[in-house]
Amino acid sequence: MHRRRQIEMSEEERAAFLGRARTAAFSTIDPWGYPHTVAMWFAMEGDCPVMTTYAKSQKARNVERNPKVAFMVEEGETYDTLKGILIRGEAELVRDFDYTVAVLKRIHEKMLGALLPAVE
Repeated sequence: MHRRRQIEMSEEERAAFLGRARTAAFSTIDPWGYPHTVAMWFAMEGDCPVMTTYAKSQKARNVERNPKVAFMVEEGETYDTLKGILIRGEAELVRDFDYTVAVLKRIHEKMLGALLPAVE
């Protein structure tokens, strides 16, 4: 049996892993063709990670120019406990105010447990 099959997570394990993960490394491609990687809080929408950023941020400008991205979440302190998920694909910038607020609320609930009164 291949080693990869022995350590591969099931769909349920992947969903649980991504559900409890707090921070992801999100990589876009900068104007010079190099990876631009930043730490991001996120929520899952089905099997797609969703996050928010400012429209004029470097990562947003990078995605406008080239939508190819990578998204990685990992955990573990020692080699035998390391595990991670890498998602590669094409990002989409959504400029809908209500959707952005809904995503922000989901991320806030995930990261901090409950909405602040000012956010409700």
